[in-house]
Amino acid sequence: MYFLWRYQPEFMGLKTHMRIPLLSKIFSELMSPREFRRPQANYDCIRDYAKQTLLFLTGLPPHLLVPKAFAARERIVKAFETYFENKGYETGSEMTRARRNILQTYGIYGQDIARMETVNGFGILLNLLPTAFWTIWHIISDRDLLKNARKEAEAYLQGNDDWDSGPGKAEEDLPLMASTMREVLRCHVAGAATRMVMEDHFLNGKYLLKKDSMIQMPNSVPHFDKNEWGPNADQFDAYRFVRQEGKKPHPVAFRSWGGGANLCPGRVYAPRLILTVTAMLIRSFDISPAETNGRWEHPGQDTSNPAIVVVQPQKRTMVRVSPRESF
Repeated sequence: MYFLWRYQPEFMGLKTHMRIPLLSKIFSELMSPREFRRPQANYDCIRDYAKQTLLFLTGLPPHLLVPKAFAARERIVKAFETYFENKGYETGSEMTRARRNILQTYGIYGQDIARMETVNGFGILLNLLPTAFWTIWHIISDRDLLKNARKEAEAYLQGNDDWDSGPGKAEEDLPLMASTMREVLRCHVAGAATRMVMEDHFLNGKYLLKKDSMIQMPNSVPHFDKNEWGPNADQFDAYRFVRQEGKKPHPVAFRSWGGGANLCPGRVYAPRLILTVTAMLIRSFDISPAETNGRWEHPGQDTSNPAIVVVQPQKRTMVRVSPRESF
């Protein structure tokens, strides 16, 4: 794993530290290395575009009101147009090829496909990266959790630094780390599910939902429901899903992957990537806070962007990184 971080300075932001290998892996695996050679620049464009999502939805002229976000969106669209014109999908992932084929089946071509792929970047990048950050932060900031997670990581990686290490699914081989990640998806949640009412319906016999009206359901409400999650629903518990011993939460109570026709297709790929990177990181490096007198302080949550399901950290977390003696 050393090659992933060998060019990084000893002191740096935790978010930056884990973003570099994740971005490189995402773009090389899902797309191809040819048209997306600058993953950080592509990420910056999607981030700038996503910050103004609500204004784009109003129908007002974005090129006049939010020119930076508009220009960022158009750069990403152009990159995807070039990607598909050059048949970059032929060296990309099966998922990318399948999406293209399905869209073309329904008469969607060219720039329309490029624009749809641009929005897909919200989930692939803007939700995956903060999920990885919070998973790593919670593990390294808890001494006992870190000790137990390292045992899992060392057994899982088995001395092999390949990204595809481990004979089975990462979530099965790293149960405690997977539980931590799921708890991140439960606790560090924002945004709302938006659905259209297909026919008039009385909800609980009390509330009339009119056909063709829109309903917004904040994700945080079911995620902190004490009837489903118990009396400590408002607390972060890394061991919560380990203790459930295979019992799945009610699908309405856990909305981070969406549901129904909007179930996230990355719900299999993202956990494996996040957990593998986390395992490699905590196995090979000691990470401690570079500020705050050596104490871990919660960075807070930035809930200002409704387009993102998993919230970004509000403050930068500076860390001191050093290789572990045994690695």
